[in-house]
Amino acid sequence: MRRFIVFCLILLLGACAHPTVRLPHEGLQNDYAVKKARRKLYRSSLKYNRDVEQRIGSVHYNLMKSTGEELCDRRLKAGTGITFSRSGRKSTNNRYRYSFWDKKDYADDYNAVHQSSFDNIYIHTVYKGSAADKAGLKPGDRLISIYGVPAPSGTRALEDLERIIKTNDNAQLPVEITVERRNKELRFVFDPDRICPYELYIDRTSRTVNAFADGKNIYVTVELIDYMRDDTALAGVMAHELAHSTLGHSRDKQHNGLIGALFGFAADIFTGTYDNTEKMSELGAGVYSQKYEMEADYLSVYYLYRAGYDISRAPDVQRLLAQRDSSSLYQEATTHPKPQERYVLLEDTIKEIKLKEAFGEDILPNFNETNTYLTDKKDY
Repeated sequence: MRRFIVFCLILLLGACAHPTVRLPHEGLQNDYAVKKARRKLYRSSLKYNRDVEQRIGSVHYNLMKSTGEELCDRRLKAGTGITFSRSGRKSTNNRYRYSFWDKKDYADDYNAVHQSSFDNIYIHTVYKGSAADKAGLKPGDRLISIYGVPAPSGTRALEDLERIIKTNDNAQLPVEITVERRNKELRFVFDPDRICPYELYIDRTSRTVNAFADGKNIYVTVELIDYMRDDTALAGVMAHELAHSTLGHSRDKQHNGLIGALFGFAADIFTGTYDNTEKMSELGAGVYSQKYEMEADYLSVYYLYRAGYDISRAPDVQRLLAQRDSSSLYQEATTHPKPQERYVLLEDTIKEIKLKEAFGEDILPNFNETNTYLTDKKDY
C-alpha cells in the first residue's frame, strides 16, 4: 500500500505544471549570502518596529501626561518614558511573544546586529518630551542599575526589572538610573512625570485600521499607526480612546448590558424561550453607544489641547477615516455617529476651547453633572 501511495505521488508530481524560468543560483547556493541578506532584512525590520514604537509611544505618553488629576479616573503614577529590552523582548508595549525569539539564528543575528549580549538590559525607547528624554537618556544605553539596585540578569531579567520599578514607583521621589554609553558610565537623577496609568498595547496581528479601549488598557493596530501619518491625527485617535476609558464608557456599557440581560432573562422565563437574554444584553450595551462616541470626541479635543497639539486639526481624524470608507457618510449609523456629525462636533469643541482661552477660563470640559469616574480615583 505504501509503495502504491509513493507511486501515485510520483505520477502526481510528474503531471503538475513545472516552473520554466532558469533562476540564477550563485547567491541562493551561498549560505553566507543568504545569512547576510537575512541580517540586512532583520536590521530593517528592527528599525521599522522601533520607529513605530517610538512614535506611538511618544504620542500615548504625552496624552497620559496631559490629563492631570482632574481628567483621569485613576490615581496618577510615576512615569519615566522609558521601555527596556533584552534580546528583543520588551518589558512594555508588546502584546505578543514571538516563537522565533528562541531560535539560534535569531540569537546570532541579534548579537551581530546589536553587538551586544542577551545577558544585558538596554533602553529600547525614550519617549519624546518625557522625563527621561529631558534628562538625557537615550535608546541603546545599557542599564547598570536603577534606584540603586543592580540591573537583573537571567531568563526572567525583564520580569525582575518590572518588579524593581513597581516597588520604587513613587511619583514624589526622584528616579535614579545608571547606564553605560560608549564605554562610559553615566548616572541620571530626575523627577518622574505624573501620568494617567493606562497602558498601551500594539496589536501586530490585526490587519485593520483600528484602536479600542477596554477600560484598563488602550490598543492600537500597526495599520492605524501607519495610516495616521500625521502625529496630531494619531493623537486624536488615541485621545478618543483615552476619553472612553476615563469617562467609564466600558463599565457603563457592561452595566447597561447587564440590565438588558436581566429583562431578557425575565422574558425568557415568561415565554419559555432562550434567546431574549443575549439579545437584550446586546441591546442594553448599545443603548447609548453613539452618545458615548460623541462624548469621547468632545473630551479628546481637551486632551489634545492640554498635550500641546494644534486642536484646529482635530477634525482631520474624521477626514482621514472618511477617505477610507466614503459610504459611512451616507449609511445609517448604528454604534457610531456619521463622520460629518463628528466633524462638526469637533469644530464646535474647538470654538468652545478658544472662547474659554480668550476669556481666561479654565480649559476643562463641561459636564451636566459631576462625573463620578473622574472624582472616585481607583487603581486596577
